[in-house]
Parts: sequence; C-alpha cells; structure tokens
Amino acid sequence: MKPTLIHVIKDGKKTSYEEKVPQKVMGISDDGFQYEIAHVNDCLRKKLKESPIMTWRQSFSIVRQCDELRRQWGLKYPFEE
Repeated sequence: MKPTLIHVIKDGKKTSYEEKVPQKVMGISDDGFQYEIAHVNDCLRKKLKESPIMTWRQSFSIVRQCDELRRQWGLKYPFEE
C-alpha cells in the first residue's frame, strides 16, 4: 500500500492533497520502486548513459543533502564507525 493522501498544516491551516495513482506497473512486480525501475529499463533500452529526468548532478546533489542531514543529526551507519 502506498500513500495517496497528505495533510499539510501551515500557520494553523490544514490543506489536504490527494493523488490517486496506480499501485502497480504492468510487467513489474515490485512494491516500491516500480516507476523508477520502468524508467531505468527505458533508459537502458535507449542506450542512455544518464536519465533526462534525474541527471547524475541532481542525484549527487540529493546524496550530498542526505549526508549533510546525517552529519547534523549525528547519524552514522555501522560501517562508518
């Protein structure tokens, strides 16, 4: 089951957003990354070295942000000790 509804509370005001999305992609049996898997497969078939939707630069930027959050929180994985 994947969430399709979010409630955002800002300045005491609650706004709800709902997006009905299909829970499965035909031909892919996965319960979490089926859209990403389908996109990667499409890129591979087209012999692309980089996704036009999520570039290496964007991916690396997200990893850097996650690393910075972990640093601020003091979160370390066991292999980093």
